[in-house]
Amino acid sequence: MNGFAYGDVSHNENSQFQVVDNLSYRAGSHQLKFGGDYRRLTPLIGANDVIASIIATSLQEIHDNRAATVFVANSIRYNALFNTYYFYGQDTWKASNRLTLTYGLGWNLNPSPTGAGGKVPYTLAVAPDLSQTDQSSLALAPLGTPYYETDFGKLSPRFGFAYQFSQKPGRELVIRGGIGVFYDLGQTGFGNPGFPYSGNVFLSNVSFPLPAASLTIPERSLNLGPANRATVTAASADFTLPRTYQWNLTAEQSLGKDQALSVGYVAALGRDLVRVRRIDIGLPGQAPGIYFSPNFSAVTLIDNGAESNYHSLQAQFTRRLSRGLQAIASYTWSHSIDNASSDGSFAAPGFTFPQDAYHGDSDFDVRHNFSAAFTYRIPSPKGKNFYSAVIGAWSLNTIFSARTGLPYTVQINELTPGGASASFRRPSLTGQPLYLNDPNVATGRRLNPAAFNFLIPAGQMGTLGRNALRGPGFWQMDTGIHRTFSLYEGLRMELRWEVFNVFNHSTFLYPSIQTAPVRNGVVTFAPNFGVITQSAARGFGGGGNTGGFNPLFQNGGPRSMQFAARFSF
Repeated sequence: MNGFAYGDVSHNENSQFQVVDNLSYRAGSHQLKFGGDYRRLTPLIGANDVIASIIATSLQEIHDNRAATVFVANSIRYNALFNTYYFYGQDTWKASNRLTLTYGLGWNLNPSPTGAGGKVPYTLAVAPDLSQTDQSSLALAPLGTPYYETDFGKLSPRFGFAYQFSQKPGRELVIRGGIGVFYDLGQTGFGNPGFPYSGNVFLSNVSFPLPAASLTIPERSLNLGPANRATVTAASADFTLPRTYQWNLTAEQSLGKDQALSVGYVAALGRDLVRVRRIDIGLPGQAPGIYFSPNFSAVTLIDNGAESNYHSLQAQFTRRLSRGLQAIASYTWSHSIDNASSDGSFAAPGFTFPQDAYHGDSDFDVRHNFSAAFTYRIPSPKGKNFYSAVIGAWSLNTIFSARTGLPYTVQINELTPGGASASFRRPSLTGQPLYLNDPNVATGRRLNPAAFNFLIPAGQMGTLGRNALRGPGFWQMDTGIHRTFSLYEGLRMELRWEVFNVFNHSTFLYPSIQTAPVRNGVVTFAPNFGVITQSAARGFGGGGNTGGFNPLFQNGGPRSMQFAARFSF
């Protein structure tokens, strides 16, 4: 099979208009502050000219300038419209020479996203009930119906304090704390309207060049049926803005006039967080076990099914520049738990589970994290000779970081009952060792396929917890040396030599392949299943056109150096 496509994939644009203003007023020991923030976003999402995908199934078809199948798609120019408003009032009160209180109240107003330029999105009159496969009752809401009703009562109070227990010079002790409620925008997933602003046609046995009529997509009819099914976005009936409760308590102790140590507890609870699911819908009688409807082919359902919990102990030592040395060192113990680590879309149906089935460590959960950095001015030799002028006044900079490994999950790659998309469930544990020693692979071990049972009955989730496995830890040191030379009055030159990953220590994330396909009761393992095949730097992305960070200077990359000279005048 051979094929190619032509036409612009998309013309993505975004325009933003924002007005921010603040007013401060001092009244005795009170510092009053009021402000507001209005933002208007009008992104052009996914609009494209005609795209034609041509597929030929034989060399003879190519010779005859014919194609077995041509898929033509087109999106009408549509600008989404997002309006967000935020207003607040705050008072910082110097209650005494030891105690300062800060308290305030914010008001969040985020109306339902809509469209600009006279085009507004269609949504559903009633969101689908995913406990039922029969979705024949789904119907379009009247044009202009918002995705969700605007809530005018989203108030976000906050309170903080700072109390100086000890004012003895060099032994000052300050206790700080705060608590507050914060709301997110809650607009993920609402930008792409779908029906009736996009369409496609399939053509068979088409000759080249394609006639103009083949590239014309008829205007979508609002009379839905098996030959004219819609794809729309809908919000749950009780959709609301996601919110986070945050609080902290920190003690900071001075250790002389140039050093300080702080220890704090920081926590955040996310509630009613956004969850986006794409629901594939088949025709009645098309396949058993799949959602079906004669009028809709897919629905993007957005609700508040996700939540998160974060708790941490954070310690930091700081030393201001003194006797040529400046340093900072930080350690964090933390635990982040959620049932969805992002608000990105995942597919349904197939095996739709309660959100509690995904409860586990967050994708980004790092239990222990340490970092330190210092700058040291190397002492200059005494005297004013050539030797002193060349090797004197150099500074050494060093950064060291170390953390425990990131979590990951082993999954089953299988088709949903209707075969519409892949459904990722987790296997069960068999009791066999999770890892096998293998000196020929990175870190010297690999996942043991026998530790997992991938043949789980339909509709069930295996006993392996989400993100129950951990990748290897990480550590790295970067260093550099620099000096600034005064060449002439007003002209200076800085020389810098920097080395990344000084010890050329290899670090990794987790296995590249963590899934096993299951088709018709047969489990297939790739040769590299459970094997780490790339460094941590490559795991974060290749940079450039592939996205992600540049692997050369990214943490976990090979040892690399760079030299620089800078002139200032």
